[in-house]
Amino acid sequence: MAPTYLDRKSHPLRSLLAALLVSSSMVLSGGAAVAQQQADQPTLLADQIVIDDEGRLVATGHVQVFHQGTALTASEVIYDRDSDALTLSGPILIQRPDGTVISAEAGQLDQELRGGLLQGARMVLDQQLQLAANEVRQSPNGVTRLTRVAATSCQVCGTSTPLWQIRAARVTHDTESQQIWFENAVLMVRDVPIAWLPALRVPAPGVARARGFLAPGLVTSTSLGAGVRLPYFLPIGDSRDVTLTPYLAANGKALQADYRQAFSFGRLRVNTLVGRDEILPDDLRYYIDAAGDFRISPGTTMHLQLQQISDTAVMNNYGYSYADRLQTGAEVLRINNNILSTFGFWGYRSLRGSETNRSLPPYLAFGRWEQDVTLPYVGGRLTYGAEYAGLWRTDDTPGPLGRDVSRLSTFAEWSRNWTLPMGLRLRTEAASYVLAYGINDDPAYYDQAVRVQPSIATTLSWPLMRRESGGRTQYLEPIISIGWADGYGRNVPNEDSPIVELDTANMFALQRYPGQDAVESGARMGIGLRWGFVDPSGWAGGLTVGRILRQDFADSSPISSGTAERANDLLLEAELVSPAGFSLDARTLINDKLDGFGKSELRLNWYHSNYNLTAAFINLPEEPWEDRPRKITELTLGGAYRFNDTWRVSSDLRYDFAASQIMRNGFSMQWQNECVVVDLSVSRRYTSALYVEPATEFGLSVNLTGFSVGGVRRASSACGT
Repeated sequence: MAPTYLDRKSHPLRSLLAALLVSSSMVLSGGAAVAQQQADQPTLLADQIVIDDEGRLVATGHVQVFHQGTALTASEVIYDRDSDALTLSGPILIQRPDGTVISAEAGQLDQELRGGLLQGARMVLDQQLQLAANEVRQSPNGVTRLTRVAATSCQVCGTSTPLWQIRAARVTHDTESQQIWFENAVLMVRDVPIAWLPALRVPAPGVARARGFLAPGLVTSTSLGAGVRLPYFLPIGDSRDVTLTPYLAANGKALQADYRQAFSFGRLRVNTLVGRDEILPDDLRYYIDAAGDFRISPGTTMHLQLQQISDTAVMNNYGYSYADRLQTGAEVLRINNNILSTFGFWGYRSLRGSETNRSLPPYLAFGRWEQDVTLPYVGGRLTYGAEYAGLWRTDDTPGPLGRDVSRLSTFAEWSRNWTLPMGLRLRTEAASYVLAYGINDDPAYYDQAVRVQPSIATTLSWPLMRRESGGRTQYLEPIISIGWADGYGRNVPNEDSPIVELDTANMFALQRYPGQDAVESGARMGIGLRWGFVDPSGWAGGLTVGRILRQDFADSSPISSGTAERANDLLLEAELVSPAGFSLDARTLINDKLDGFGKSELRLNWYHSNYNLTAAFINLPEEPWEDRPRKITELTLGGAYRFNDTWRVSSDLRYDFAASQIMRNGFSMQWQNECVVVDLSVSRRYTSALYVEPATEFGLSVNLTGFSVGGVRRASSACGT
């Protein structure tokens, strides 16, 4: 056979065919292989390759074609130079570089393996979504059209019916836009039609940000009744997106918008809701919750926050947030080597029934500058700076309810550590504050006041360590601290230190008050002992015991903190960690007679691959100074358990023993397989916010996985196992 009618065009299979003809009319059998040398041309492997009487190249027996990342497998491939096409006989398997897998019974493709028609085909996208169709027509531009399609992400074994599927007359998959369009689509669950849609568009598997509807949610609450949420995600470029969620309920309707934007220098988030309902039928209800973090310059950041509501119950009613205080304002922070500076302004709004916004106070402004240096001759670290704080109340009532306070202070703090013979550690601290106050609308105090507050303390400790033969390490550290502090000048209101806590973090500190308006007057001595161990098996634990002895009692300090009349209260803290994921933390104050407990808390955590348990118990004695007119004894429980890869349950409970009342409880259950996630939840919350009644909420969410990113979990077992 003369090859004179062939030319050497760049078409790979034509070149391959011409090469075969120039060599001769031949039959290659027994695992013959022909490979084109050029990198952009295909490689053909087959048991047998022949040229028939019509000049077509016929490859049979385990035929494989590789071209630009695409791999094709078939029982027979026929290449016709006139049509420049491949005729395929099944079973056919096509694997593309983007993860798409296509199987078919028969078909025809162009010689680039990009366009053509496949019959009896099944296409799998990103190992998640599979589409079975009578015909699959592919275009070189990346658009695939399927007819009479059944789509599902469920595992299909033989002729079994998947848990869910979408049947459509036509489906179009565009690889460039990464979208899938369904025409005349019917959602079926176990072959039972559930919903019909004339058109449906979903993101292709593997897409991180695609425009379209997200999984809907069914919600039932005692305040709004039964309702449904239909979130719609809309990306706006590469750095912005918004999620619009219509909420339709029996007793109201609302639209929620969640906006996000990323900048090269920060990020912004805005969550809003606008709605009308039968709870307040004459009012337009809304909330705005916005926050932004920005980098103004190297070392300088700014935080912005805006929280506004139409009424105190709107966020609770719509299940957005159960916060009982709102905060709006801005804060700038700059850290440059050893210099820190910050300033800001905040406005607060309380939703608590026990608080009045006019006297909260609702407005606070602050600024602080400080520098940290090492002293060359004296040694140690010196921190000095200045601070401003001002708070304003809108109540005009003279006294604490309407008092406005401004404070300007300068300060210097010095500390140095020494290591003495035998491993003794010595630390000395000294500080001095000069504060100037401006006080308005409170006849109990002067309009102007100046105070000086010096303090000094020395702490001596002896850390000891013992290593045992099995690798276990124990440490023991006795500590003693002697300090003195006082305040000179006119009395001022205590605005920033109404609550004082005593724990191991501040037991030997120079000052236990969190602010500057109060000072621990007189001499004091703290004694304590720390013991702990670390075992190679994973066990670890520790125990701390401490007590503070005072020369004078501070009448302004709350009793329950363990720092005033009960200055001799014993502080006891313990912690324990096990290799099995169990941990315990406990703290309590025991009175000087060792027969009563003050503030106490206990926390237990147990984390495992299949479950986690948390428990917290807190006991707070009655303390009007801390706005606690009654004793609080609460237990909080939470846990989750995964029975297997399919079932998972979780619950939480908060109970107040002193009030004999459940504060919050909830339960949720999740069922999941490789193609669907079902979440069912119920919760009830009691709140002290004004005009907010206790509410029970039921939630149901069904998510058909297989679309977008992370939407599917691999089947736990293969067919037939």
